[in-house]
Amino acid sequence: MKLGDEVNGFLAEEITSSVADIGSWLQESIAHFFPASSFALSLSPEIRERAAHRLFRPPATGAQVICPHCGAPHSAPPGMEEVIQFVCAHCGNSVEVTPPTIQ
Repeated sequence: MKLGDEVNGFLAEEITSSVADIGSWLQESIAHFFPASSFALSLSPEIRERAAHRLFRPPATGAQVICPHCGAPHSAPPGMEEVIQFVCAHCGNSVEVTPPTIQ
């Protein structure tokens, strides 16, 4: 499963061993990547603390990249494993992408 969408890109991905693990992973990933969201703030302090220190695996495909010029999100088209460079659809600037840091 992945956190994100095909238009804006994905922030993290995980392979769970059971359906029961999906809910806790989603809660922790949302609390980690969107800590100020109303959903994250509604979670228990234990979940938010665990999420703050959890390591998340970057997605193998469709990773989210943010344009440094205007802040618009960009994602690799389906089938592309790595974004090296792109032209921002919002501002038109060319952006060179550095590989993500593995947590």
